[in-house]
Amino acid sequence: YGTSLELDPDLVRTVEVLRGAATLTEGSGAIGGVVLAETLDAADLLAPDRQYGARARAGYASNDEGRRSSASAYGRPLDALDLLVSGTWRDTELIELSDGRRLRDSAEQQWSSLLKAGVSTALGRWSASHRQGSVERLEPFDATGNAVGLFGTVRRRTDDASTVLRYRSDGGADWLDAGATFAYTDKRVTDAGSSVADGTDEFDYGIWTLDLRNDFAHRIGPVDGTLRVGVQ
Repeated sequence: YGTSLELDPDLVRTVEVLRGAATLTEGSGAIGGVVLAETLDAADLLAPDRQYGARARAGYASNDEGRRSSASAYGRPLDALDLLVSGTWRDTELIELSDGRRLRDSAEQQWSSLLKAGVSTALGRWSASHRQGSVERLEPFDATGNAVGLFGTVRRRTDDASTVLRYRSDGGADWLDAGATFAYTDKRVTDAGSSVADGTDEFDYGIWTLDLRNDFAHRIGPVDGTLRVGVQ
């Protein structure tokens, strides 16, 4: 839903890559393809017979003097309730090349946080999540089309925040496997050192998403199939 992929890899349950146009199922922005990442719930992280848990990690890379850390806390105070909070942070200096020189503008700063809650009921599962993050690094001014980097590179800072509310039915009937998603993403991109804008350029925009769908399972002779209907 319009966010970047600044997530803690340890919190990702599955990643699905859809090549080619996926606008019929994933919205008008999925013209060339889409990457679907699903994060873990507290139930996936908790040890057996535990209601609460936490973990923290830290790392260091000597080449770019990079410092990386992450921390997560999660719990199931009730059998039907899932709670998770997580944060990541990364700070690197200039990358050292094989000849000992430093790669200009290769330093990177990034942080992100994730809040997630889910409730299971007799009608299905309801969930809410909020992800916020910031990343600053060297990137091509124009990363689209057939001439990436034609207009040089910029020091790009991206700040975004995304809130997602989701419902999924329990799929108890062949004709009912419904889902609903309501999401909003607020993103600001600041380009420093842009030769096109002759200095600093800023873009600020919001993305609203409403997705309603239902899958109908059917069988025609020996062939099983699914018909999906919905609106976005």
